[in-house]
Amino acid sequence: MNRPLPSLACLGTALLVGWSVLVGCAPDDVALPATVSATVPAAPLEVEVAALERHQVPLTVQMTGTLYGVEEVALAAEVGGRLVAVEADLGDRVAPGTVLARIEPRDFELARDERAQALAQELSQFGLTELPPEDFDIEGLPSVVRARLERENAEQRYERSKSLADGRTAAISEQALADLLTSAEVAAAGLDLARLDARAGLAQARTLQAQLRQAERRLALTTVGAPPAARASSADREPTWAVAERLAVAGDFVGSGDVLYRLVATDPLVLRGSLPERHYGDIRVGQAVELVVAGQKPNPVGEVSRVSPAVDVATRSFAVEVRVPNPDDRLAPGAFAVAQITVGENSAFLAPARTVSSFAGVQRVFVARENKAFEERVQTGRTFGERVELLGELEAGAQLVLDPPSRMVDGTPIRVGAAAPAQGAP
Repeated sequence: MNRPLPSLACLGTALLVGWSVLVGCAPDDVALPATVSATVPAAPLEVEVAALERHQVPLTVQMTGTLYGVEEVALAAEVGGRLVAVEADLGDRVAPGTVLARIEPRDFELARDERAQALAQELSQFGLTELPPEDFDIEGLPSVVRARLERENAEQRYERSKSLADGRTAAISEQALADLLTSAEVAAAGLDLARLDARAGLAQARTLQAQLRQAERRLALTTVGAPPAARASSADREPTWAVAERLAVAGDFVGSGDVLYRLVATDPLVLRGSLPERHYGDIRVGQAVELVVAGQKPNPVGEVSRVSPAVDVATRSFAVEVRVPNPDDRLAPGAFAVAQITVGENSAFLAPARTVSSFAGVQRVFVARENKAFEERVQTGRTFGERVELLGELEAGAQLVLDPPSRMVDGTPIRVGAAAPAQGAP
């Protein structure tokens, strides 16, 4: 009976298995076939390098804080009533004195008119149309003039009658003379009373005038305007307010003290933060400050404007304020910021940030030496543009590999293709 021939694939597999057995059993002095060769050394990696440089760099103290407007106002109603108009909304820019809201004025107008009529009525009793000054002579008032004339007339009648009562043939009785004396005394008392009434009337008129002024002021308070603003950081810019929040709408009934708007002056801004007490001797008014704010490039700059004279015993820290010009309103009150306060200078190693790589949380650089790359572990410090401060056991002038590839390890052969030009001080 004829059997089918094995396939070529099966035949090849059998030969390969047999060859493996023979190779495994062959003695050490038996040469391998020419197809098996030793591992070929890897070609050197071509890299660029940059020199590690030592420079004098600013010595800074870092502080975190929040930006605030140099002035912030909770604008409240000073009189109660129904709002008939709201003139500004969120984000609007308003100049000092701009009308922001109006309260129904009718009741306040009536109160003003009532006080004005009461004052006019009081003054009319003395023949006046307006309130005289404090040094006004009341002797010219009609009521006082009348009382003075009555007193003079009574005194003259008494003096004339007294001469008629002298001598043997008296022309007037003693009783009549006594009556005339009493009339003169009553007239004198009447003059004193007229003077007192005049003084009291003028005092009442001044009280009514004060009430009128108060009524006029309350009427004026029905118009709610923006208060005076702080001076802007730029001399050519008028101070303004920004509406940070509107808390009422037309038709609302508001009471005295109810907040209608929250306004903020955005130029300049103030960064408020605190520092540990160990830095108290380093911080001075006028020191330069660089801020790091999310989304803001280049970094804003300012200066220390205030330093607390006391350390908080609870936190062992002291408050610091930094004044930050904001003429183009690119910074927003309420934003978080990191401040670098320059307190002096120190020496530091600087290298391009491209020389630093990170693996498993460890930062490292590769130093090019004798056509090989040697790994050095470092820590990064402050950043100066495209350069970074390196902390570690390094030497000035060391050639650091730029953009080290992920497959580079300690001792990897390299070939230096180009060197980055040296950079000056930051």
